[in-house]
Amino acid sequence: MHEMKGLALSEQKVLKTRKLLLSLFVYLVLSVSPLFAAESSVVINEFYAGGSGSSDPDWVEIYFTEEEDLSNYYLSEEGGKTKQLSEAECEEGYCVVTWSRWLNADRDVIKLWVVIPSEAVVDEISYGDDGNIASPGENQTAGRIADGTGEWVFFEGGSKGKTNNEASAYETPTPTPSNTPTPTKTPTPTKTPTPTKTPTPTKTPTPQPDATATPTTTPIADTTVIPTKSSKIKRAINLFIPTASPEAQIEGVLGEATSSAEGLDLDLGGVFMSLGGLFVTGAGLYVAQLKARPFIT
Repeated sequence: MHEMKGLALSEQKVLKTRKLLLSLFVYLVLSVSPLFAAESSVVINEFYAGGSGSSDPDWVEIYFTEEEDLSNYYLSEEGGKTKQLSEAECEEGYCVVTWSRWLNADRDVIKLWVVIPSEAVVDEISYGDDGNIASPGENQTAGRIADGTGEWVFFEGGSKGKTNNEASAYETPTPTPSNTPTPTKTPTPTKTPTPTKTPTPTKTPTPQPDATATPTTTPIADTTVIPTKSSKIKRAINLFIPTASPEAQIEGVLGEATSSAEGLDLDLGGVFMSLGGLFVTGAGLYVAQLKARPFIT
């Protein structure tokens, strides 16, 4: 009994382990499958980007090998515009999505997305200078040959909605990458010399005119001799007692009188004495002249 229970428990563990491994395998397959676009049952097979309007629109062809719910897929372009595959026209494994003029003629990136079980890119193609292929020329399409798995080539006129295997194809030229300009070496800036500080000129003092000294008036010494009393007496004696010739005495008396007239401060007594002296002198002169004359009898 115990052995049977042990075997049953062992079998249960094995079954649980198998289920766990199977779940892990399915998860890995679903996670990694978007990385292998060519192995997906739904891929981008051909596109036309030279449309001119509603009568000649851009379009993308989808190729699928198994029955799929195409409502789980959509397309996008580099500018962010999207288109659901449920809007596509499908026939015998080919679906065509008309896209007006949403694709750029010279460069773009077309991506095919799946939303279940999780949103992921299952296929994409970029064209132009930086793309996987060059841009198709006028009236040309780009597509795979063989369908779904082959290399990308150009078709003249295209094979919209049908197999590419029978179309006239030629190899696509390798896109020429845009020339990356060689950066110009930035010259090392010359160090700007620090300007020498200009010294502030010293303010020149405004010369003040020297005060002109007021000339001191030098007092003129008064040269007038004030006759003293003794000198007055002496002059009076000289008048009455002549010591010189009568002419000299007259000249002296006249000089003294002139000097007295020019400003000598003689008192009234001195004036009278001078007058008296003149009278006496004159009388003396007259007497002298009489004596000098020869006496006539």
